[in-house]
Amino acid sequence: MVILFVNFNSGDRIYGLPLLEGKYKDFEPEWFKNVGAPLCFTLFLNSFSLHFGNIGKVIFKLLKRFWDRGFSCKLRKDEDNDDVNTK
Repeated sequence: MVILFVNFNSGDRIYGLPLLEGKYKDFEPEWFKNVGAPLCFTLFLNSFSLHFGNIGKVIFKLLKRFWDRGFSCKLRKDEDNDDVNTK
């Protein structure tokens, strides 16, 4: 909403303050190019950024398990070896 209000020009001063004195009076092609496209890109990024934390937790758990197994991809310990495959 802030981006919309900063770029909107109402044509009048509000209580004598220079509020809503932006560059665009209406949704013009230049508005879409200079304001609308960055606004849509920001909304697109915000729709995915919430999930990056959860994905990071899963990757961290996988890396921690890989480190615990001594950087081995074996899922089970060897039958002839009595050692446990973890630290």
